[in-house]
Amino acid sequence: MFMKMSKKPKKLTDVDIYKQLLSLIAEVEGVNEIRILETTTIQEALNRLRVGVKYRMLDLEATVRDCRRLVKLLEDDGKTQK
Repeated sequence: MFMKMSKKPKKLTDVDIYKQLLSLIAEVEGVNEIRILETTTIQEALNRLRVGVKYRMLDLEATVRDCRRLVKLLEDDGKTQK
């Protein structure tokens, strides 16, 4: 059964997009708010968000590597104590 859409999807304005980008940046950077003067255009906001996400990915990859290394050390230590 198909449902009809009663309303057209709302078209986002540049201001709406900008506000959503600032919200995403704040979430990625782990802050409650960001200074708007640092990011004045949508393109700057996208660039800042891109850099923030890349940083988080690098941090996650390093954490996974460290975790694997520590697990291996613990496993090797357990083998040598037997």
